[in-house]
Amino acid sequence: MSATYVTQNQIDRRARELARSAKATLDIASPWVETLPLQKLVGEILPRVRDGQLSVRLVYRVAEEDDLRITDLAALEALAAEGVRVRYSRRLHAKLVIADGDRALVGSSNLTRRGGYGYESRPEWRNEEGGVLLEGEPAVAEAAAHFQTIWDAADEIAPDLLGVVMDFPRVREFRFVCVREVACGQLVAASDRPGREVVAEVVELTAYNQSFPQMTEEMFLTQGLSGAPPRRVTVPDLPSLFSHPVKDHGFLVAKTYFRPESVFHVARARVLREVGPGGLRSTPAPVSPGSDVRAPSVGLLRALFGDGDVRLGRMQHHPEVGVWLRSDAILATHLAVLGMTGSGKSNAVKHLLRALGEARSLRLFVVDTHGEYLDGTLPGRAIDVAIPDKVDLLDPDMVKEHFDIDRMTAAVKRELRAAARQTRDPAQAAEILAQSTNDTVQEIAEAVRADPDRYCLGAEEPRIVTADGDGAPGLDEPGLYVLDLRATATFEVRAKKCAVLARWLFSQAKAAQPGVPALLVVDEAHNYIPERTTGFMAQARTHGSLDALTSVAVEGRKFGLGLAIVSQRPSRVAKDVLAQMGSQLVFRLANVEDLQYVRESFEAAGESFLAELPQLETGVCICAGQMVAMPVRCDVPLFAPRHRLQLGQQRPRLEALAQAVTSVLPQAPLLAEIEEEVIFSSPHAEIALRAVDSAYALDVDCADPALVARVRQAVEQALAQGPDGP
Repeated sequence: MSATYVTQNQIDRRARELARSAKATLDIASPWVETLPLQKLVGEILPRVRDGQLSVRLVYRVAEEDDLRITDLAALEALAAEGVRVRYSRRLHAKLVIADGDRALVGSSNLTRRGGYGYESRPEWRNEEGGVLLEGEPAVAEAAAHFQTIWDAADEIAPDLLGVVMDFPRVREFRFVCVREVACGQLVAASDRPGREVVAEVVELTAYNQSFPQMTEEMFLTQGLSGAPPRRVTVPDLPSLFSHPVKDHGFLVAKTYFRPESVFHVARARVLREVGPGGLRSTPAPVSPGSDVRAPSVGLLRALFGDGDVRLGRMQHHPEVGVWLRSDAILATHLAVLGMTGSGKSNAVKHLLRALGEARSLRLFVVDTHGEYLDGTLPGRAIDVAIPDKVDLLDPDMVKEHFDIDRMTAAVKRELRAAARQTRDPAQAAEILAQSTNDTVQEIAEAVRADPDRYCLGAEEPRIVTADGDGAPGLDEPGLYVLDLRATATFEVRAKKCAVLARWLFSQAKAAQPGVPALLVVDEAHNYIPERTTGFMAQARTHGSLDALTSVAVEGRKFGLGLAIVSQRPSRVAKDVLAQMGSQLVFRLANVEDLQYVRESFEAAGESFLAELPQLETGVCICAGQMVAMPVRCDVPLFAPRHRLQLGQQRPRLEALAQAVTSVLPQAPLLAEIEEEVIFSSPHAEIALRAVDSAYALDVDCADPALVARVRQAVEQALAQGPDGP
C-alpha cells in the first residue's frame, strides 16, 4: 500500500508504467486526448488488446468547441478499430488511469502534451499539474467505482452519431460539434429526450485547427462571455519557425506546430420540423445543449418527404430515400422548372413525364422547341398545328396586299361577298367572278381559276394534326403528346402554334371534355410568355401565346388543366405567370437578375434558398412548394430508357437479385424503400424491384441495350434456381 505525489514532470512516466503493468484491465478518463500522448500511453499494450488479453476502456468529453479543438477523434477511432472501447461524456472533468482495479493515477493532467504527456525537452511548455499514484489503497476501489459510474453514463459513438449540440441553441437554429464528416445541405436529427426529434438542415460548416488558436470577439459572445475584451493567442510568425541555424530543426518546429490533422468542424443547422408523439409540427422550444445529433432514420425522412406518388430522384446526401412529389399538387397549383443551360432541367422533366404517366391516367402535352422529348427515350406521339396560309377572299386587307391593289372599292368587296354567298368552293367562285365587268374582279377570278388551292372564302381556323400533317390525331386518351417545333423556322409561327394548343386545351377543359385531366408543359417558356413584350418578343402577344398561356396559368387549375413552365431565364418570364406556379424545381442559377426574380416570385425563396442556387451541381435541384412537405435537395439521375423484366406474382429474394445484378454491375448498393427496392443505383443505370399490377417487375433504366441484356440473363438464371438459389 502506497501513495505517491506526481507532478507534470513525472505523469508521463508513471502513467506508462501503470499501463505496462496492467494484467486484465486498464481504464482511462480524460476530457481532452491528443494523438501523441495517447500513442505513447497505449501503443505498447495494443498487441495484448488485439489478442484479447487486456481490456482497455477510455472516456473523453464532447460538450463544446474546445473539446474537439484539442481531442483528435481520428486517433480515437483508430484505437476503437484495434479493440479499445471508447465512449464520450458531456460532463467529464476527472482525470484517471486505473490498472486492474487496484492501482490508480488520479490528478489534474489531461492526456495532452501540456498536461505533462510529452514535451520532455521543453518543460516550460507544460502546465503546472498535480496528482497522486495510489497502489493497494482502499481509495483505489472508490476511484474504480467512480470510473464505472462515468462509463455507464457515457455514450458510444454509434454509426449514426454526427455530433453534439453546443452553446446556446435557438428555436430556429442550433450549432453542433461534428464527430463525423458532415456536408452542407445534409439533414440531421437532434434529440434531447425520448420521443422527440428536431430535424434540421446543415447550412454552414466552420473548420477549426488548434495550430491557429486565435479567439475572436464573436467566439467569446457565442460562449456567453459578452462584454469580454477580444483575446488573441499569439501565433509564431513563419520566419521564426524556420530561423533555426539547423535547417532540418526549423522544419521540425514548423511541422510540430502546424498540425492539419487536428482540424474539426462546427456545423450550423437550420431547424425544419419537430417529430414527436403527435406527429410533425413546428418546433415550439429549442433543443437542449448536449443533445445528440444523429443521421435521421430512413423512416423519419420518409415521413417528412415520402407522401407523394411521383418519384423524381433521391435526396442529396441521403441516397437511400427517394424524393416523392404530389402529382395532384402539380396539376392543381402548376409547376416551374428553372435553371441555367446545362443544369439538368430537361433531364428532370423527362423523369417527371414518365413518372406522371405511370402514376395516374393523364394526358401530357409538351411544347418542345428543340425536339428534346421525342428522341426515343420516352413513348409518345408527335403532333403539329396546321396554320392556314391561304388568301382569304373575304379579307380586304389580305386581298389588297396579295393582288397589289391600290384601293379596294366597295364594288369589289360587294362582288366578292356575293360570290361567297353562293359557294365556298374557290374554283366555283372564280367562275362566278369571271362574269363581272369590273377589271379588278376579273383579275382576281383569273388568279383563283389558275390555282384555287391558294384561296379560300372565309378565314380557316388553325387545327391540331398528326406530325405528318395527315388528319387530326385522337387526343382523348392518356399518354404523351409532343408538339415538336424544331422544324418550325420562325418564332412567329412557333408562338402561333403554342397559342393554338393552349387555347384548345383550355376550351376543352372548360367544357369538361374529355374527362382525362391534362398537363401542358412549355419548354423555353420565356419565349412564349415574356415579361417584356418589346422587339421580336412582341410576337408572343401579337400571335396569342402570352394571352393563351396566361389564361391557363390563372384559370386552368379550376378546370383540371395544369401548367408546367420550363425556362433558363426566369427574369424573362412574365411575373404574373411565374407567381402562379405553386411548386418549383430550381436547378443552378447564377444570374443576379434571375435570382432576384425568383426571390420576388416564390414565397419559399428565402435567403438560404437563394444562396444555394449558384453552387448546385448539375442534376441537383431544390424541390419546393406545395408538391412537397418542405423544401428538399433532389439528385436527379441521368434519364435512360426503361426496360421492364416481368418476374411473376411471387416476390423474389432480394439477395438473389442483388447477386445477379452484382455479377454484371459490381458494387451494386441495395437501397430499400417502402414502394420499391432499388437493387442498383448510379448516374448511368438504376435497377429497381417494383410491385406492378399484383405482380413484381424489375425496371432497368439504362441506355446500353447490351448491358440490359446481360442483366436480364443474370436475373433469369438466378430466378431459375428457385427460392433456395444463390
